[in-house]
Amino acid sequence: MRDTFTIFSFELKNRLKQKTIIITTLIFVLLAFATPFIPRIVSSVKSSEDKDSINTSKTKIGYMINDENVDKNFVKTSINGFDAVEFEDLDSMKKAISNDDIESGFLFKGESSVDGYYKNQGLGVDDSSKVLMEQGESYLKSKKLEELNIGQGEYDEVSNIKLEINPISLGKNASTGFLTGYIGMFIMYMTVILFGNQVATLVAREKSDRTMEILITTTKPTGLIVGKVFATAVLALAQMLLIILAMFIGYKLNKSFYPPELLDMITASLNPKSIIVFLVYYLLGLLLYLFIFASLGALVSKVEEVANAVGPISVIIIVSFILTSSSMSKPDSTILRVISLIPFSSPIAFFTRYNLISIPVMDFVISLGLLILSIIIFAYLSIRIYRLGTLNYGNRINLFKAVKMLKDQD
Repeated sequence: MRDTFTIFSFELKNRLKQKTIIITTLIFVLLAFATPFIPRIVSSVKSSEDKDSINTSKTKIGYMINDENVDKNFVKTSINGFDAVEFEDLDSMKKAISNDDIESGFLFKGESSVDGYYKNQGLGVDDSSKVLMEQGESYLKSKKLEELNIGQGEYDEVSNIKLEINPISLGKNASTGFLTGYIGMFIMYMTVILFGNQVATLVAREKSDRTMEILITTTKPTGLIVGKVFATAVLALAQMLLIILAMFIGYKLNKSFYPPELLDMITASLNPKSIIVFLVYYLLGLLLYLFIFASLGALVSKVEEVANAVGPISVIIIVSFILTSSSMSKPDSTILRVISLIPFSSPIAFFTRYNLISIPVMDFVISLGLLILSIIIFAYLSIRIYRLGTLNYGNRINLFKAVKMLKDQD
């Protein structure tokens, strides 16, 4: 225990001084702080667009009537509010557009057919065309209602009939837990990938420069591995809490700009039970993967080989993330239930599933029990593999071969 605490303290202090750790943490914290500002920015952009886009009195357009049978009132209503200029021939209107004398031109070919001419066509429909279309359609609808002898009030009364269903969930509402579940899943995924590779590289570097040989003679493998893993876990937890704190401060500063639906979603999903479940699976999942990454780092002779060594376990993490995210639309699916019970995927999948639906107590017991058992097994294996690594400086061996070698030793 004393060796473990010494290694833990030493590793934690050293890691906290590393510039890469400090810079990475600052970047993540700033991104987390900036993310809640998105609704404020979107709101500002929309306000600016609302003020500037529909000022049609300053928009100069051209128009031309191609058919004498076109309803003049339809044309008049469509161009109402614009600074409109009538042209006698199409070529003159095109020339005016090319010379920027008018913004756009419209050729009325019939009551349901209008050609729009533009100098440069942007993405989608521009504001002038939108307004002209809305005004023209409004006139045509009113005219049709008169022909059918239907009053505007009667039409509006029929059009406004809606059937509303008020959802009352007896369990959990997946829509409210979706955001928190996804954020938790993403944090778990990024933490495992980032800190798992760090601990594997750390162990591999000690072996590469022969530091491992010195450490193994003065300290027990248990103290070395457990101390390193726990120091990395504490560092990861501290970084995660800073990120969440930054996001919470950003949320508080921009809360007034959030839509009511989003506020309800955040409030409903952030409850003590959900936070506890996240922390439990975050810490246990992190410990499991850190022990695995540490053992993989001990199996290589050079730091350059770490990427290949951790490749298979990284694939498992990525697949877990993909399966979980793709199953969020069907939280009661069998695949999400299965991966929430399997130790390698449960740290990512279980919290997400917990936020979306009500989970049987037995599922929680099985998932947590298998996860804890896996941590004990891989902690034991990583300690023995670390000891084995001091004796192996040849070619890189994979995890399965290392386990077989340990079995043969027994």
